[in-house]
Amino acid sequence: MHRILVTSLFILTFFHQIALAQEAEAVDEVGKASTGVGLVDKVLNLVDLFSYENEKVALSAYPAVAYSPRDGMRMGGLSIIKIKNNNNQEDWYRPTLLMPQLTWSTKNQVKAELGYDVYLKKWNLQGNINLALLPNDEFYGIGAANSSEQFTLYTSNSFSYNAEFNYMLRQELMVGFGMNYMHQTVADIDNPEILPISTPGYEGGNLIGFGPILRWDTRNNNFYPTSGHWLNLQASFYTPGLSDYQFNLFTAEIRKFFTIVDEKNILALQGRVDITDGEVPFFLMPGIGGSKRLRGIDHFNRYLDNNAWFAQVEFRRHLWWRFSGATWAGAGQTATHAHQFSLQEAQFVGGAGLRFQATEKDRLNVRVDVGFGSGGQKGIYLSILEAF
Repeated sequence: MHRILVTSLFILTFFHQIALAQEAEAVDEVGKASTGVGLVDKVLNLVDLFSYENEKVALSAYPAVAYSPRDGMRMGGLSIIKIKNNNNQEDWYRPTLLMPQLTWSTKNQVKAELGYDVYLKKWNLQGNINLALLPNDEFYGIGAANSSEQFTLYTSNSFSYNAEFNYMLRQELMVGFGMNYMHQTVADIDNPEILPISTPGYEGGNLIGFGPILRWDTRNNNFYPTSGHWLNLQASFYTPGLSDYQFNLFTAEIRKFFTIVDEKNILALQGRVDITDGEVPFFLMPGIGGSKRLRGIDHFNRYLDNNAWFAQVEFRRHLWWRFSGATWAGAGQTATHAHQFSLQEAQFVGGAGLRFQATEKDRLNVRVDVGFGSGGQKGIYLSILEAF
């Protein structure tokens, strides 16, 4: 873990030194643009090919090339569509956001996704539509002691739709309900000892869950907050007649953001707990890996169980022009029972990443992260928006 933190700090320091060098070269003694600014102009012209922005709408579209342990090399495109709202106040501004993505991987895996976050005068509507066709996906078993050398390949095909309907009691305080639908198929299991027929979810299935949401959001920006907090309490109930499995999921999450000296330096904290009861299919079990959880766990499915917790701290630094850097450290654990949670049994991660501000007027970032985890795990992630 010590080596992970040292590596992360070294990468971020390297980015910082580049930023300082660019700032020093930006303008010469007589105020004329230097060679560095000429380079910026060329980059700006290139960025303009992929983006359009006016007072109402900002559109960015980029080719996507990324690698993750789960997917292999992934290629495709992603787009960000931002629509300005007239119903928000300046001290709590929330634009509407649409985020379509389509990618293919060298493991012949196809993912199509549309995320949306719509703000009306009194309502916030969020959702995600996802189609995933994943031959050669990996399953490591259930529990916190899985080995990277023991897994089974299988085919995982799914269609899911997750939606939230939140009513604003006050601008920063919302109550609402969530709906989760999923159709999952499981086939071509390579090693039935790792994924035996007794595993919940072995036969796939259809699931529909509903539940209440309570959210308190005082962040000064929902893309790249520099102050405030985000508290979310949520429950989902999967009942017979609507779902092939009966279980409940309870989630509590908090995020907190601090400015250090000025808004170029941000400290972000996150903690989350997922608790379930009932018969949870393995493909919906809480986990701790992924681009929005502990970056550095080498596979999204590496650690799954009935309950999970994780926490992380991230330092974010504006570097130069529309580039920023980040470094983080975190810990988390899955367990069959919540009383088994223990820091001694946790997995630890750390890493660093680079961000590019996709829209000029908002700090809406495309990010590339490199994470390292306990036992030599690692991962590279490309995503839209911050991890939290």
